[in-house]
Order: sequence, then C-alpha cells, then structure tokens
Amino acid sequence: ALLIGVEGAHAMGNFDSKARVIARLRRLHQLGARYMTLTWSNSNPLAGSSGDAGRARGLSALGRDVVSEMNRLGMMIDLSHVSDRTFFDVIRTSRSPVLLSHSSVRALANHPRNVTDEMLRTLKANGGAICINFYAGFLDDRWRRRTAGKSNRERKHLPRIPLSTLIRHISHAIEVAGIDHVCLGSDFDGVPSLPMGIDDVSGLPVVTKALLAGGNSEEDVRKVLGLNVIRIMAENEAKSSR
Repeated sequence: ALLIGVEGAHAMGNFDSKARVIARLRRLHQLGARYMTLTWSNSNPLAGSSGDAGRARGLSALGRDVVSEMNRLGMMIDLSHVSDRTFFDVIRTSRSPVLLSHSSVRALANHPRNVTDEMLRTLKANGGAICINFYAGFLDDRWRRRTAGKSNRERKHLPRIPLSTLIRHISHAIEVAGIDHVCLGSDFDGVPSLPMGIDDVSGLPVVTKALLAGGNSEEDVRKVLGLNVIRIMAENEAKSSR
C-alpha cells in the first residue's frame, strides 16, 4: 500500500491568507494526500523546524488553524522535522493521534531531528506513533561526526553501521512508548547511507527477523511493520467531521 503525503507545508505555496491556506489544504486532501509534515528542514509560517534557525519556534496561530482543519479532514499530522516546541504545541492542539513518519531516538543519537524520551512518552499518551528512520546519520553519533563536511556522494562510500544500531532505536522506542506506538520510517528515497543488510525495501525481512529474534511476538512485529500506522490513519478518519 502507498500513501500520498506532503513533506513540508511550504509546498502549499505562499501564506498570504488563512482562507487560501485552508483552501489549498482541502485541495491536497481532495487529491488524495492523507498526511502532511508541518515543516521540512526549513521553518515556515505554520511552525518552527528542527533544521534551521526556527528551532526555538513553535506552532503559530495559523499553524493551529491548519492542525484543526487537518483533524476535521481526517488527515494525519506528521511531526518529523519539526522543532521540539512545535511537537508539544501540536500535541496540545490536536484531537487526533499524530505520526512521526521518519524520526529516530535522541537518547541513542543526539540529533535535533530525533525524539527525546519525554516526547516518546507524550506520543504514547496522544495515541500516535514514531516510525524509525534508517539513516546512519540519525542512528549513530560517531558515524555522523566522521562524515561531517562530506558530500552525500562521499558518505555512500564510507563503512556502514551495523543493523543492530537500527534495532536498538526500534527497541528503545518500544520500551519507552510501547509496542502500539512504533513503526518503520525507512526514508529510502532521501538518505545516503543505510545499515548493513538493507539497501532498499527488499531488505526489510532482515528487520523482521531481528525483531523476532529479540523476543517480540509475531503479533507485535506486525504492529511495527504497518498495523500501527493503519490504526492511526483509521482513528484520524473516524474523528473527522467532514
């Protein structure tokens, strides 16, 4: 199954009026988009991003209106890339569970794109889920320091991190947030280096095998592989008022 999503609300164009922003959001939903990342690596008038000088910013008044409209439409709010403040502002604003479509764990790799344990616990209370990103730079601090200043082309030729590093991030998220709140967010199309044994979607069975070997039941692994995302999508649609 494939979902159409919008990575970064800046894709809606300029933010000249609330009415036009809401109209564009509705049009995206009408065309099939079922989730939107409020920010990408750049902040926008809706919210601050973790990837630029807007890191200290949270959700704006217009951003709250967009969150409310996404709730009304049954469109999932994606909080990957957002600032910490934006994350908590959205949790307080949204009446539906949120999704982090491709983020990892900050307790294991101290990157601003990653999620703290406090955020994981808050996510559990919200009913949402974090889909763990497979990028080495978000999984391993040493790898990121070693590749600082190098181009993506150069990073592709450096030694890859072990699969166990990815599994630790998944396992930590399960431990803190619970099995119902973790999923996979590979980011295959957007990263230059993946863990050993995974080159593309055909490598996903090695993740399944590792999770089963780690003591997770088949039922729990199915949740991580996709059922948790389906649950969140269903809950967003059930709470919609369109």
